[in-house]
Amino acid sequence: MKLFSRKREVVALVSACGALLGEEEISNPPVMDQVVGDAFGMEMAEDQGWTGDWGGARTSLADQGIRPYATWTGEYLANVDGGDREGGSFGGLLDFGLEMDLGPTLGLEGTTFFINAFYYSGDNPSEDVGDFNAVSNIYTDTEFNVFNLYLMQEFQDGAWLFKAGQIAVDDDFMGSDTAAIFVNSAFGPTPVESGNIAAPIYSLAAPGVYARAEPTESIYIQGAVYAGDAGPNEPGNHGFEWRTGGAA
Repeated sequence: MKLFSRKREVVALVSACGALLGEEEISNPPVMDQVVGDAFGMEMAEDQGWTGDWGGARTSLADQGIRPYATWTGEYLANVDGGDREGGSFGGLLDFGLEMDLGPTLGLEGTTFFINAFYYSGDNPSEDVGDFNAVSNIYTDTEFNVFNLYLMQEFQDGAWLFKAGQIAVDDDFMGSDTAAIFVNSAFGPTPVESGNIAAPIYSLAAPGVYARAEPTESIYIQGAVYAGDAGPNEPGNHGFEWRTGGAA
């Protein structure tokens, strides 16, 4: 069922694990590191994840502004009563990528290049439940796809920020600081939005431009324009089947 359609797919707005290769500025929640470390009797090196410093290679790369990361999230979800059918399913998501500060290498101070990709393996627990709002917040039909691919420029210690490239709406809008502690996908874009237009949200991004201004520590203003169609959420889409226009 499609509630509405658009002839011109352009969206304008104003306004998730264990770290294998950690980087707290990218994807390395310190609380989760502590929980995993305590559970398995390990002490994880700060900002280095489970793989350590690679004999000093990670530190050397970081000095050049290069920070690779990889995070794997696994979950088992079961429908024990009701729904379409009873049963359980396991899924795993590998999120990996690279952040590169172009200051040390190219002399472009305040400029960052970022790319990341997803690989998902497992089943869709929503097939057991028959839900409207997806049970899992990591499931994707794409299997493997490039997600973010952009350049970001900061001025005045981050008071002004511009980002352009392949980006996603729910990276900067419709998010909740406290939603990460929950398993389900009830936070972020609602199914009324995501179920009726192929908007650039997890797990598919699209070309866009984003800007943010923070005049004071307690006030910020942000706005963005995105291609409104990120393409079909299916195995053949590796992240680049977006478009800016289409039939009604």
